[in-house]
Amino acid sequence: MKYYTEDHEWVEIVGDEATVGISEYAADELGDITYVELPEEEDDFIIGDRLGEVESVNSSSDIYSPISGTVSQVNEALTDEPGLINESPEEKGWLCRLINFDSSELDDMILIKSDGYPTYNFANVIDDHLMGITHVVRGNEYLSSAPKYNRIYEAFGWDIPVYVHCPLITDENHKKLSKRSGHSSYEDLLEQGFVTEAIVNFVALLGWSPQDNCEIFSLPELVKAFDYHHISKSPAVFDITKLRWMNGEYIKKMDPDAFYERALPYLKEVLKKDFDLKKIAGMVQTRIEVFPDIPELVDFFEAVPEYDSAMYRHKKMKTTEETSLAVLKEVLPVLEAQEDYTNDPLYASLSAFVKEHGYKNGYVMWPLRTAVSGKQMTPAGATEIMEIIGKEETLKRVHAAIEKLEHE
Repeated sequence: MKYYTEDHEWVEIVGDEATVGISEYAADELGDITYVELPEEEDDFIIGDRLGEVESVNSSSDIYSPISGTVSQVNEALTDEPGLINESPEEKGWLCRLINFDSSELDDMILIKSDGYPTYNFANVIDDHLMGITHVVRGNEYLSSAPKYNRIYEAFGWDIPVYVHCPLITDENHKKLSKRSGHSSYEDLLEQGFVTEAIVNFVALLGWSPQDNCEIFSLPELVKAFDYHHISKSPAVFDITKLRWMNGEYIKKMDPDAFYERALPYLKEVLKKDFDLKKIAGMVQTRIEVFPDIPELVDFFEAVPEYDSAMYRHKKMKTTEETSLAVLKEVLPVLEAQEDYTNDPLYASLSAFVKEHGYKNGYVMWPLRTAVSGKQMTPAGATEIMEIIGKEETLKRVHAAIEKLEHE
């Protein structure tokens, strides 16, 4: 069999012997082709990363400048022989293979159903033609249907579109994605709190890799960077963890007002009191990956959840339940005397308390944050939380924390 390259070279393999020549074949009769990589060992060719087609064919064209030898020798020669392959290193060694189908193995197609309506395959070809479709990009599981479609195109005397068959997308268990199997559609992902831009960016990277290994692209940047030559041969795994990370990166870059509008329903889901929701939205914007993360992150503003006193223990802050109880009792008069409960004045008063007692900042702030939130992870620091809930609620929560620590 002969394998044709982009630049109209050919390689013919007979046993373990390979012959390379340059041809002026230029292509209609070749049809759709798949690239293959010339192996280093004396074995069969393997399917490569890319799809393409030769432009036209002239069967009487002369073939000249042959190179013969074993597959390994020809492979080595290809990297050194001028004109046989493209100049850039990443393009070297790529050959294209003509895919043939035996027409005798193709069944007669049913074009019209018993109810008088056309079958999908028949209607699809007609619809694509009437819409002027020139390129069809789809999963490689549909490769086998191409000859059936081509017979319809040929019967009508229409131009056959260029087919590009992409690798499958699978789940983490390497099973093909399927709505029937519970996998998410685009609409499902939107409902799960993913943003359109992140979904498009993520899907574009499934089975395709940019040359510079960049991962975050705007749509115009994707259009500019995308090159089908870098489509992978292997199935791509739909990694939901990576999609969540990428979505978080897009959320961080959102306009604050646009983020607030998207976040508002999730905030209202758990926050019923008269809080500054816009300020809370600003706290969570850089700390979530998807919008449904919001309720669990902010529900403590409404009420302190049940929590274990062991949360007051922190190795880095050098706090224990005992030290935390002592600090909360010491700092309580400062909080009671404080009138301005906005963040900066609160922080200044507490910093003065820390300095006066010779404490480290975290030694005081960790117990305070735990007391007013009841959570180990919060979207903001102690004073920012206290500003949102106000003086009355802050004192109520600190008193409750003291009582909790005294009785446990």
